[in-house]
Amino acid sequence: MDETRPPTEQPEETTADPPAAVQWMMQQAAAGLSAASLPGALDERLAAAPQPTEATLAARQQRVADALRANDRLTAGLPDDAATALLDLGLAMAGQVVADTAELDDAAAEDVLQPRARAVRRLMMAATEAATLPTPPADAVAEWTRQAAVALGDHFAPPDPAAERALADAWRAAGQPTGRIAALRRFIEEHSHR
Repeated sequence: MDETRPPTEQPEETTADPPAAVQWMMQQAAAGLSAASLPGALDERLAAAPQPTEATLAARQQRVADALRANDRLTAGLPDDAATALLDLGLAMAGQVVADTAELDDAAAEDVLQPRARAVRRLMMAATEAATLPTPPADAVAEWTRQAAVALGDHFAPPDPAAERALADAWRAAGQPTGRIAALRRFIEEHSHR
């Protein structure tokens, strides 16, 4: 301590601005407080937000469907009839994904569409890989179930192990890729509700 200063005097402090991240958080907190002080302001903004139109939903559906149709890896190596059946299954699942975005604006819809459309693609690729094998890989049915659950969300009721074994048996019994894809579609439809 400096002996020349009286004990009541504090050393001079520098007034530096807080880091940018702290400033941003302070601004966000202030903005939140001001919105909270205006009753109903947030509700009014949400109500005023544009809701998707039929054209918007149709455009989403077309975009997702076009992406599935354009991705040759989803059905690579399958006979044409099996590839068509698998694409039809993927399109039906994607249609449900898009329908679930009916009440969402574009930004929120993308948050739903991206992971769920990815799950549809993963299910299709896993089915394509297994369709030409004599028996599905040990974890194939569990993988299809996981991907269907992600893609269809609340519309899919995960099956019990007996139902999964029944699908594996139906898969083996079908023998041909087209019959196997049909068995997979029945399985997904039996465990889905609209």
